[in-house]
Amino acid sequence: MANNTGSTNGGNPDPPPPFEPQTVKFSAANALRLSMLANAAYLEEEEAKTAANNLGLPNFIWIDLSDQIDNLYGFVAGCSEYAVLFFRGTAKFQDWMTNVNAAPARFSWFFEGAREVVKCIRASHWRCGIHGRRLQTR
Repeated sequence: MANNTGSTNGGNPDPPPPFEPQTVKFSAANALRLSMLANAAYLEEEEAKTAANNLGLPNFIWIDLSDQIDNLYGFVAGCSEYAVLFFRGTAKFQDWMTNVNAAPARFSWFFEGAREVVKCIRASHWRCGIHGRRLQTR
C-alpha cells in the first residue's frame, strides 16, 4: 500500500484516507486525494514533488511545456499501485481573457499518442529509475 504519512492537508496532522486504486465507484477518499494533487499542480516543482510524496507517490516527473503554451506545467506521480497525471488550469485573470478570446478547435491530436505515453511511463520512467527528472520539450 502507498505511504500515507506526512502533513498534506493544510497542517492537519491526520493524513487523508488511503487511495483506493481498484474502485470502480465514487470514492470520497480518492476524490480528496485527487483534489489535493490537483492543488499541487499550481505549486512550484519542489513543492509539488513534496506534496505528491507526502501522499504516497514517490515517483515524480515535472512537466514543463511553457515553451509551447504560456504557463503550461504539470506532473506525473506514482507508486507501485497507481499513477496520476495533472496539469495546471487557468491561474491568472489575463489567462482567462485569453481563453475567452480563443477560437474553438479540435484537440483529437492530443490523444493520438496516449497509448505510447502509457507504455513509456510503464516501461521506462518507473522501471528504469529516472524518477524525479524534469520532462521538457526543449
